[in-house]
Amino acid sequence: MDGDEPEPQSRPLSVKLLEDGIYILSKSFKFKRPRGVRNLAWWGSERIELKNGYNINPNIVDEKLINEIVKIKKLGLSSKLIWSFRDSLGAGFYHKKIFRNKLVWSLFTKMINKFLPYPYPDMSQSPNTTYPLQINIDSKFLIIGGGISGLKIADELSKETRSIVILEGEKYGVGGYASLLNGWPKKIQTLYNKLRRKGIKVINAAVFQGFLEDAYIAYKYDTEQTIKIDADAIIIATGGYEIPPLFENNDLPFIFSLTTLLKLINKYGYTRLRKGVIIGGMGDLDKALDTLIEKGVNITVIYRNQAPQKDREYLDKHGINYVEEVEKIRTSDTLRVKKLLIHSSRGEKLNLDVDFVAYTPIVSPDKEVVAQLNPKYVFDTRLGGYIPLHNLSGEIFRDKNIYLSGISGGYFPIDTIEKYAAIQARYIISKALNYENYDIYDFADAFNEIKSRYKELYQAYVMMDAAYQDSKVYEYIDWENPPTLFEGDASSIFVCHDMDVLYKDIVRSYKELGMWRMEHIKRYTGLGTGVCQGRDCQLNAAIILNRISGKKFLEIGIFRSRYPVMPQTLESLAGVEE
Repeated sequence: MDGDEPEPQSRPLSVKLLEDGIYILSKSFKFKRPRGVRNLAWWGSERIELKNGYNINPNIVDEKLINEIVKIKKLGLSSKLIWSFRDSLGAGFYHKKIFRNKLVWSLFTKMINKFLPYPYPDMSQSPNTTYPLQINIDSKFLIIGGGISGLKIADELSKETRSIVILEGEKYGVGGYASLLNGWPKKIQTLYNKLRRKGIKVINAAVFQGFLEDAYIAYKYDTEQTIKIDADAIIIATGGYEIPPLFENNDLPFIFSLTTLLKLINKYGYTRLRKGVIIGGMGDLDKALDTLIEKGVNITVIYRNQAPQKDREYLDKHGINYVEEVEKIRTSDTLRVKKLLIHSSRGEKLNLDVDFVAYTPIVSPDKEVVAQLNPKYVFDTRLGGYIPLHNLSGEIFRDKNIYLSGISGGYFPIDTIEKYAAIQARYIISKALNYENYDIYDFADAFNEIKSRYKELYQAYVMMDAAYQDSKVYEYIDWENPPTLFEGDASSIFVCHDMDVLYKDIVRSYKELGMWRMEHIKRYTGLGTGVCQGRDCQLNAAIILNRISGKKFLEIGIFRSRYPVMPQTLESLAGVEE
């Protein structure tokens, strides 16, 4: 029956490479250090070289291309040599006087090109004569994000109209974080099948690119097609993502997000991760731990500050070792994380043998889509940092049919997000179809559990809703020690993994050049100009600047992800129909 198709059997090439014992998927941009899987997402920075000289993201291509990659060479003396001179290189390679010398610069450029992990592609291929045709969609509702929030909103909207399109950036399935937790995959698959039978379009491998005056533009990267959408209302349900912690040698392979750990183990059946450390924080950590324990994974959980009460109760009940108020983390390995040194302010010291380090200290909302609309921002540590200002019903602007869903991303239990999405969908219907029988205070139902169990988060939403009503912004900080920031050598801590911007580069940019605004830091260091467009580095850079300059987070600001969010082939644009 239509809509009952099983999930694709193919997996990402990156998972196949890990199974074959290949964990170095790319090299760092400047220092040629080993890099591996960090997030298994379409915006991952890892790259594999094909035999024709082109580089691809192994997270978004099928494992059947395993025979097309160039054999990955082991990293030798050159990487260690370049790494040893990291103090002299500085931000952007031109910070120190020696690198302002034109002769030295020309010689150094040749050396950089020799070691670049992204070689120039072979341009001698014959020109194409056919191009992928543009996909044109005319829909009443466009939903960006196929997680539990986006699917549930679509389900509720479908009771009134079938003119709905869902864009999902992931190539392999839907459901987002919820699909990785025990008990949820079957529920999500049932919901997905229900939508498909109703004729709701769910387009995978489709990355929303930007807002144009007369349409919305997306890119389907598996078929290299431009998608043009004409919609009356847009719901941004892109969820959240984990912010990497800052500690010494935090760029090595097998240091990745909790979501990536769950994907490898629970979705793709990767069995080589038996023991490791989770840097805890926000999100449904108890449900994630349930899933990992069932798979036989031995976990130690560490916290930069004190563990949340709900985490502590769960960890004590299940006998899981955890360490609070951790000041320093360090791994001294050079090829991949194997040993982790942990020091806490309570005097505890651990030297652990680990297969991985997974992190979820801060879950930040995915702002890259809504940032293109240039909304007002608040900064609230209870909600994950920078948040587009919106009210309880998800409205970002009073005069536009654009809504933010998912309760800002990742903080609340999955079932609470599901309940909120259903109520929000009814509100959107009432506005779009001019219904008068909807009471906005129905949102109180979705927040009853939040009010009783997550008091601080409830207060954060009430505060943000009040700010929206008054068209004001605010800054709320409730941490003394930022959850992502650990002590260590600033020249060994990576802030931007795409462009190899180190902690020391941020400090020098401020102390020697007086730079503290995020836009200036981006332009000088290159931070945030890589594939992830600031997802991994922007908040951490703001935390560092706040600590060394004393400037407020709203003063430091954020930079805007610019169109196109994902690199798009010229061939796809050549197929655009007038």
